[in-house]
Formats: sequence, C-alpha cells, structure tokens
Amino acid sequence: WKQNHSIMKLKYLLIFSMAILGIVLISSCEKEDRIIKNLWNNGGEWQVNVYSINVVSSDPMQNYNQSTGGHGTFYFSKNRSGYSVLQGYSGMVTTQFTYTATEDKLTLLSSNGKDEYDLSWKKDEVDISITKTYESFGETFTSNQNYKLIKKQFSKF
Repeated sequence: WKQNHSIMKLKYLLIFSMAILGIVLISSCEKEDRIIKNLWNNGGEWQVNVYSINVVSSDPMQNYNQSTGGHGTFYFSKNRSGYSVLQGYSGMVTTQFTYTATEDKLTLLSSNGKDEYDLSWKKDEVDISITKTYESFGETFTSNQNYKLIKKQFSKF
C-alpha cells in the first residue's frame, strides 16, 4: 500500500508541476502578444523621446557620451515588419526591418544585420538598449545605445 501511495503522490506532483509550467508558458506568451500588439496598434508610430549613446574606447581620448531628444521615429506594422527613420551622421537614415519581441528582448533584422535590444515595456512607453563591441583603426570600442520610445497617439474623430 505504501508503494502505491508514493506512486500516486508522484503522479499528482508531476501533474501539478505540468499544470504550473503550462500556466507560466501561456502567461508569458500572452505578455509577448500584448507587447507586439502594442507596438503596431493605433498606427504603430513611436517617437524617440530620448536617445543616449556612451562609447568607451581602449584609448580613453576616444570616449564619447551624448544624450539628445527628437532623434527619430520607429514604425511597427502588424505583419511584424517596420522601419526606423533616425538621425545619422549625415542626416536622417531610413532602415527597413522585421521584428520579434519577447518579454525582455526586441530583435530587429535588417540588411545591416540582426540587432537584439534589451526591452523594458509598459503600455505606450518602451525603453530599448543595445551594447556592441567593435574595432576601428586598431582601437576597441564598446557602444551602449539607449532609446526611450513614446507611442504617438492619433486622435479619433
């Protein structure tokens, strides 16, 4: 009887664990769906409210830090495509992309490659950041870019 009782306890524990895992997976997917829907819903236009960049070089004379507003706009479509119009060194630069989002990552795939941003999301406000390391002219640079995006609200008539 003890052996059957232990087996029953194990079965209940396994069923309970699977139910909890299912609930966690479903709620995680629901949050990702809400994030993606919020990105494209109501026009899908997001203004870059604040943009900051911090570049650290192996040559301290090359270090750079800047923060600005009005840096550009991101546009997200329902079909998981979009584009950005951002201030570059020689003017505004438009980049087309496809995107995916999880609870804490926004991935943009463009002709420039794959950029995976850390994502902090609340309705109509998104913070994304990315860190990249690269070499140029024999120096090593680490760049950290942060964008604070605010959803553009369209008036309804």
